[in-house]
Amino acid sequence: MFENQKSWKRLEPYLEV
Repeated sequence: MFENQKSWKRLEPYLEV
């Protein structure tokens, strides 16, 4: 589950665009 959180944090900047 922790790995998923890391992926979300990486997608956060992508979702902002």
